[in-house]
Amino acid sequence: MKRHSLALLLVFLLAIVHVSRVAAADDDLYNAFGGKAGLAELMDDFVDRLVVDSRTKPFFERANLTI
Repeated sequence: MKRHSLALLLVFLLAIVHVSRVAAADDDLYNAFGGKAGLAELMDDFVDRLVVDSRTKPFFERANLTI
């Protein structure tokens, strides 16, 4: 289960990197999300929701999500 949660987190982070690159290429979209700070806030909110949702919480119980 630990490998599954790490794999899920890795896929999610890779998707965000991809979105960030696409957003940087399209300044309108990137700016619509609030730039780097806006995307970071979006990610923080998303992760906060994942760790409290009963469906996804088990995947993050042992994860150190502090940076």
